[in-house]
Amino acid sequence: GMLAALTKLGIHSCNALTRLPMSLGQLVGLDDLTLSCCDALTRLPKSLGQLLGLVDLTLNRCGGLTALTESLGQLSALT
Repeated sequence: GMLAALTKLGIHSCNALTRLPMSLGQLVGLDDLTLSCCDALTRLPKSLGQLLGLVDLTLNRCGGLTALTESLGQLSALT
């Protein structure tokens, strides 16, 4: 897609956001993902595990997240 070259994505204070799209895994160039103050977000998509170049994942004040997807274990570049 047109966003495949996107390297950084920050989503902040999106209180109505309950989930992220499965297509997030198509952002193959993403190396930095930040989610903050998204209290209605309840889960992360399994497709997150497809972001093999992801180095920095920040989850800050996302109180609705009760568990992380197992696919995060595939992200060997995370620091």
